[in-house]
Amino acid sequence: MTYTYPTVVFLKNIYINQKMVHTDQFCRVKTTIKQIVRDWSRLGERERSASYGPALDILNCEYPTEAIDRSKIKILTPGSGLGRITWELFSHGFHSEGCEFSWYMILASQFILNRCSADDVVFRIFPYIHETCNLQSWSDATTEATFPDVDLTATPEQGGTMEMGIGDFLDLYNEPAWHSVVTVFFVDTAHNIIEYVERIYKILLPGGLWVSFSNFLSFIFIQVIGK
Repeated sequence: MTYTYPTVVFLKNIYINQKMVHTDQFCRVKTTIKQIVRDWSRLGERERSASYGPALDILNCEYPTEAIDRSKIKILTPGSGLGRITWELFSHGFHSEGCEFSWYMILASQFILNRCSADDVVFRIFPYIHETCNLQSWSDATTEATFPDVDLTATPEQGGTMEMGIGDFLDLYNEPAWHSVVTVFFVDTAHNIIEYVERIYKILLPGGLWVSFSNFLSFIFIQVIGK
């Protein structure tokens, strides 16, 4: 069963109180749609392998199934976005909890994780249809992506659990309760990166592991626009 998600109509006909939605909200919706491509489509597989892959490799080595009951290993993924890294950890048998602040990401992730679990449900989107630059040809603008790219009910390891925390990381987590914290494209979003480092140190159990993959482009962006 395949559904086509009408992104063009969706973005060009959103009204609130008879007024067009602010440009910033359009940008956030478009960003979320592109995030679906990165996290939940085959088009994003290469990028996921480069970013999520090393983190998963480290955790698989640190907590081998032959020696450890992974269901008792609690792993937190702040800034979990659309939940792919959180789901990957769950599917490998860990107690996995994501944390997300953006309601755009939260709504999209809940839709995918809770409503796309049937193996015959596939959605089609055209994530670049609104782009007019960085295109080699106009055919790139009509590139189609389908999601999800995996059967969400099929997991390589049994026994995992998954939860999601909704809100600001610094507000939600204050106690040492985690064996590992995994941050992928997260620490660069901090207004004060020292606060993140100190909080991660505080919530890790003795001997805990912090695995991070990130850059500082978003941090620079935040400083420039003053948000």
